[in-house]
Amino acid sequence: MRSLLRFVLTALLAAQCVQAQSQAGQSQPDAGAQAAATASDLGYIPANGTSQDTEASAKTSDPNTPWLPITINGESPTVALAGELTRSNELRGGLTVTSGYDDNALAENGKPAGNASFSFMPSLSVEQSRIHTLFDLSYNPGFSANQASQLNTNTQAVNLNLQYRFTQYLTLRVHDVFSSSNNPYADATAGTDSVPGSVLHQPSEAVLTPFANRISNLGGVDLIYQLGPGAILGGSGTSDLLNYDNLAGGPGVQLIDSRSEGADLFYKHRVWYNQWIGVTYSYQRFTFSGGAEQTDTNTALLFYTIPVHSHLTLSVFGGAAYSVTNGQATIIPTVALPASSQQWLPNEGMTLSWQGEHTGISTTFSRSIAGGGGLFGTVDRYNGTVDIRQQFRPRWTGTLDLLYDNNRPIDFITSDEFRTLSAAVGLQHQIGEHLYFGFSYSRVHQVYGGLTAAQLFPDHNRTFLSISYLFNRPLGR
Repeated sequence: MRSLLRFVLTALLAAQCVQAQSQAGQSQPDAGAQAAATASDLGYIPANGTSQDTEASAKTSDPNTPWLPITINGESPTVALAGELTRSNELRGGLTVTSGYDDNALAENGKPAGNASFSFMPSLSVEQSRIHTLFDLSYNPGFSANQASQLNTNTQAVNLNLQYRFTQYLTLRVHDVFSSSNNPYADATAGTDSVPGSVLHQPSEAVLTPFANRISNLGGVDLIYQLGPGAILGGSGTSDLLNYDNLAGGPGVQLIDSRSEGADLFYKHRVWYNQWIGVTYSYQRFTFSGGAEQTDTNTALLFYTIPVHSHLTLSVFGGAAYSVTNGQATIIPTVALPASSQQWLPNEGMTLSWQGEHTGISTTFSRSIAGGGGLFGTVDRYNGTVDIRQQFRPRWTGTLDLLYDNNRPIDFITSDEFRTLSAAVGLQHQIGEHLYFGFSYSRVHQVYGGLTAAQLFPDHNRTFLSISYLFNRPLGR
């Protein structure tokens, strides 16, 4: 992985040098006019700076906070198309009705049982953009009726993104993602494109058991100060909660509840043209099963971010994490542990984002110390995602989503791992002004090491057909 990252960085630096030299000899358009037009479209006041600074900011601004010139602190990229990043003042809502089939609904590989389902998923959201304020709030409930009635599910999800610009350079961001569901496939991050996220603090909720109610909440506060056109200083606080409650007919295994709190300090500086380096210090505390296990981590990271193209941004980071673990939380028998254990582990990753007129690509990879997602306590986690969105024609859009997630416990001696591989493809067609038709197929494969509960070994093939009615109404500015 390190060799690959070095190769990518070398190639991109060479390409950037050639690009900068070619641009130096060409006449430039009026950068101030470009920035003003971009600012008007996005609904914010651009920061003062040189024409070169303003032009770079207009082309490569942070999609989560458009008045910042670059993404910060490992922010997760989005698959939104370039035209969809424009801010608006709207009330949005709709209803999606889905018919689906799962070939292993009870998650028993020895005797898989198929199940047909119908889901009803209304949605309501408010998006507002002011000179000093961005505000997004969405509510997404849902209910699924299943052929096997014991699998009937309900979901409640609320997402909040509030950003306030105290001055031209000082910004406060408050964001929260809440989900309560007994649907094992309910994605707690669905519908959160407008909520800032980070590969440094990703929720781990990949256990697919149809007999557990899951409550999760990921919240954060960021205070960001732009020291100048080429320097950003900030701090963040995060809190992550994951609780499970076994339901009747469950596997008889009580999944592990977890909670984490943390704080980051970060600084980012532009070193040449539009290339940025940054440093982050992060402290995080993980607590499992009400205190049965606790891990404290201190992490130092170095970032390198480069907008390779007006639509393409690459960010790589690396460093080390020192952890101290006390106690043990596990749902399987294992060897006895010392009262306390300490260790160093590498922490590294990358994000790649392409936002074109018809194509959106988001790619992430990270290795970090994290929670075990209900099966383990503290883990050394490898996570990689590839999400692609392609508009083939004005009314046809396709998606491809790939996931690799591997969790190895660091709190006891074992060869067991929790690994997830999944792939999903989808196609959506707009058949009217407000009406959409969709199709999707997904394949999920999971390995749970030495766990023996039958319901914790799912391989699934799932297909869905959906029809949606969506509307939007303008709000007064």
